[in-house]
Amino acid sequence: MKKHDRGIKKHKKPELERDITKIAHGDSPAEPLLEVMPLGPDEKLIAFFTKEYEACFTHYINDQDIQGYLLCNIHADGGGNCALCQAGKERKKKLLLPVYGIEANKVQVLSINMSMRPDSLLPQISNLLTSESAVIAAVTRNGYDYRVDTYNMTAAISESLAKAAKKFRRAMEKGEIVSLSSVYLTINNAVLAEIDEVKRALVIKGISPRR
Repeated sequence: MKKHDRGIKKHKKPELERDITKIAHGDSPAEPLLEVMPLGPDEKLIAFFTKEYEACFTHYINDQDIQGYLLCNIHADGGGNCALCQAGKERKKKLLLPVYGIEANKVQVLSINMSMRPDSLLPQISNLLTSESAVIAAVTRNGYDYRVDTYNMTAAISESLAKAAKKFRRAMEKGEIVSLSSVYLTINNAVLAEIDEVKRALVIKGISPRR
């Protein structure tokens, strides 16, 4: 697929690092302020500090150049156009909840599907958020099934949680974090239309994607 670098939009204009040789001498590049918490067979320990969330719509792409979830180009208010929607790619609503990732020692985004099956994540997390007791949750994922175990909150984790939550809220207030959905990439329709499976569907349907 021909690459169109100008077509990739990010929520914040990236800045180039000044000297790549510093990495070889032990200096690490700046980490992203926010990232999705990866869930899988290994337990992820998390703690909660808010019930507030952000809803967004995504599409999953499995292409040689682009793989993973992308933000849908139709805006939350229904405006705009999306080449992936026009190509018939499934549009999934996700609830994004900021949580404290204990192993990472920072706030991460827990991406939650809308399913209310007993083994899905949303009903299990909702039960914990409505509980009066602060707990540590251990989350594992096996396909579409999730397991959430709980442990008593410790004083040390509670203190670290408070520091991480304060840092997160300060970054939101300063505009360093624009939105929770910034953890997903946004790509304009012209670039999406060059993905092979998307291009074939649009050609069959006689659709010319608009930006």
